[in-house]
Amino acid sequence: MDIRLDSVCLDEIDEFIDDDNVTDINWNGKDLWISDLKKGVYKSDLKLSSKFVKDISNRFANMVKTHFNKESPLLEAQTDKLRISIYHESVLAGNDSIAIRKLPPECRISEKTMLETNYCSKETINFLKEAIKAHCNIVIGGLPGAGKTELLKFLSKFIPANERAVTIEDSFEIHYSMVNPEKDCVEIRVGKNLSFEEAIKGSLRHNAKWTLLSEARGEEVNELIKGICDGCHILTTIHTDDAKSIPDRMAAMAGDLSNERFINILHNHLDIGIMVEASLSSLGISRRISQIVVFSREYDENKGRYENFAREVFNKDISEKLNENALWGIKSKLRKVGI
Repeated sequence: MDIRLDSVCLDEIDEFIDDDNVTDINWNGKDLWISDLKKGVYKSDLKLSSKFVKDISNRFANMVKTHFNKESPLLEAQTDKLRISIYHESVLAGNDSIAIRKLPPECRISEKTMLETNYCSKETINFLKEAIKAHCNIVIGGLPGAGKTELLKFLSKFIPANERAVTIEDSFEIHYSMVNPEKDCVEIRVGKNLSFEEAIKGSLRHNAKWTLLSEARGEEVNELIKGICDGCHILTTIHTDDAKSIPDRMAAMAGDLSNERFINILHNHLDIGIMVEASLSSLGISRRISQIVVFSREYDENKGRYENFAREVFNKDISEKLNENALWGIKSKLRKVGI
């Protein structure tokens, strides 16, 4: 069970905990670094006292009933609104290091803010809503801090209420039941007693119509693709710098990068790759969709064989308009729902 935030004293950093624009609070043993939606990443003038650092380390260790010392140098805990990771000074060049990620139980982006901040166009929003309606399998790519999970949360709003969604995470970040309070869902947290692979397998026995995996990282990709083959639809995120590379990234995670058959399966069953990027200017940090790709596997009459395709529907460096000719790979799905 999660620790309630109001049961923990974090007085020295309360101003950042209470600031909705702050996403991450990182102490490297001597300096406090803040990630802010508007200001970007900056060093705070605040210095944490050694007593505060030791107190919260001991407090969280006691709450999760574990040791925190040179024999157990990594402490991880979660409250209902924060994810905390602390390294013990015995494995560091300096003092204890603390990383705190805020897990807001709401969606930070909306259609209104997307348009106001040039996150994407109305045309793009409508396309993504239609893609969910058409049960497209979508992978959201980007670098750390780009806002992949926030886009996943936004897209989850368009999953029909009667289509059961199963979220699978190692820390609750999607908050499906809070973002979508009237919808059918099961929220699973993996850990020592339940692996990602086991959770994905089990989700099908719980009649999942959608599997929302917080992040594709490793061999659980195999089970994720098996689920798609069995008729489940997916929304997940992945670390990448190019949406077109998503199938190869997932094949590498699954340990099958050299397996042409597996890469073919990925192109056949994944539908859409989205790239999200964050940039910092004098006005602060901004995020936007920079690329949308449609994956497909089609027969090439000129070559006399099936070929894999990753067609760009959108690339911010080329045009602000969607390229409808690139939608060929998902046309049949869109037609089935009258789009």
